[in-house]
Amino acid sequence: IVKWLIGNGFSVWQIGFCRGAFSLPAVWWLVVRAGGLHTLKTRRPGLHLWRCLVGMGAMLLFFQALAGMPLADAVALGFSQPFVVTALSVPFLRERVGRHRWAAIVVGFLGVLVILRPGVGVFNPSALLVLGSVLCSAFAILAIRVLSRTESNAAIVLWFSITCTGVCGIAMIGTARWPETALQAALLVAIGILGGFGQFFMTVAYR
Repeated sequence: IVKWLIGNGFSVWQIGFCRGAFSLPAVWWLVVRAGGLHTLKTRRPGLHLWRCLVGMGAMLLFFQALAGMPLADAVALGFSQPFVVTALSVPFLRERVGRHRWAAIVVGFLGVLVILRPGVGVFNPSALLVLGSVLCSAFAILAIRVLSRTESNAAIVLWFSITCTGVCGIAMIGTARWPETALQAALLVAIGILGGFGQFFMTVAYR
């Protein structure tokens, strides 16, 4: 959906705003199901802020990359994320990584090099945006892993949606455009709903 919206002239900031704003009703429903407002209390406001900023950076960098490279290449490069997360979990979370996983990380990065094809004159600068997105996403996942020890799933997702809505809403001033068709409007709403539930499921999984 994001690739289609960018191809139809919507800015990354506006898509990011819709991703945050239209996820709020669904996320609020999750908050209510989790027990209400008291579930939003946090012991780690600083870590929440860090998670929101790097998570938003990962999202916006990937959206921007989609404007300059084929979807298949961007997704393939994005598959390097688990390798980065695994590598960073050792120094930051003190998790143990066995030989087989380290071997998988090495093979994974070799795969990234195959996609990037350095030195053959066909390098796409947008690939750097994807790799930046992967790094930001990895730090966001590590933060979620730590936050999940004390925070509710609904709180982790809601604070991100609120931050995304506010920051992107300010940034899109002057560049936003009204959807011209019902399909465009529906997809702008859908990106928020799907993104909100997708983020919730990933938060639960990383717990």
